[in-house]
Amino acid sequence: MSQKKLIIFDLDGTLVNSQALRENLLASEPLFDNVLEMLHELNKRSDFLLAIATGKSMDGTRRTLQAHKIIDYFTSLQTPDNNFSKPNPEMIYSAMSQADVEKENTIMIGDTILDIRMAKSAKVKSIAVGWGYQSKQDLLQAGATSYVEQMSDLINTIDRHL
Repeated sequence: MSQKKLIIFDLDGTLVNSQALRENLLASEPLFDNVLEMLHELNKRSDFLLAIATGKSMDGTRRTLQAHKIIDYFTSLQTPDNNFSKPNPEMIYSAMSQADVEKENTIMIGDTILDIRMAKSAKVKSIAVGWGYQSKQDLLQAGATSYVEQMSDLINTIDRHL
């Protein structure tokens, strides 16, 4: 029997394009291209559990996930409402505890140095994404385990590290 693996996603800048919301006065933040397909693919795998660790409020997180009908993909939602803010590792610890998964089977995916520093503080692997808010150089200097430029590379990169 394979061990459960926990994939923790940042929300803004990683799964949803909150910049588009601000620039275009949209009603809700759009998902980045291919996010839905990627989440669906990961959710089909019985050894993977998905979680969110975000700086957004719990109400805002739930609203965003419900608007895109993806809230049921996630076993754990961690926000500053009930944890210390990033880069404090408490959100990762809370998600691991809730999912009953050890740090060696956990990976954080995010677009900012705060996401990467949080993962590093929690001693879990991290994947920095190139479609968010910070440069590849900054993310790698912050200590990202890996970096992906395109959503299509994310699942293979997760598999390599978990």
